[in-house]
Amino acid sequence: MPTTRRPGRSRAHRAGAFRTLIRRLRRHFPSYQEFARQLQVTPSQLSRGAPFDVRRCLRLALLTGESPTTILRAANKGDVAALIEQVYGAAAPQISKPDQHLIDVFARLSPDNRAKLTLFAEYIADADTAATTRPASPRRRASGRA
Repeated sequence: MPTTRRPGRSRAHRAGAFRTLIRRLRRHFPSYQEFARQLQVTPSQLSRGAPFDVRRCLRLALLTGESPTTILRAANKGDVAALIEQVYGAAAPQISKPDQHLIDVFARLSPDNRAKLTLFAEYIADADTAATTRPASPRRRASGRA
């Protein structure tokens, strides 16, 4: 009996999407080995980049704060992601763990210190923006003079 391919992206493309997601989420952990340990896989299983089963995808979402449906879709489990969205609704944007930590620390500050920190953060953000939007300086031409 001939097999029929479902329309859509190739298996290699889907695996590539999952590998890209894993590389991005790996930044939440101090090391690749720690990332694998918390996911309860070996580092070699993780480095292969093969999509996880549903349980491991949900564990990955729990550990990283990433949307479970985003992870499930990257792991070629779009049908499960769609079902979760039917039951619970579309995922709201998630706040990353580092961002949530900053929010928690900010909430503990006095109003005066919040104002100071906000002013300082705006100053730094403006400096970063200026540094990335500044036109490149023209290169000096060799004058050929001795």
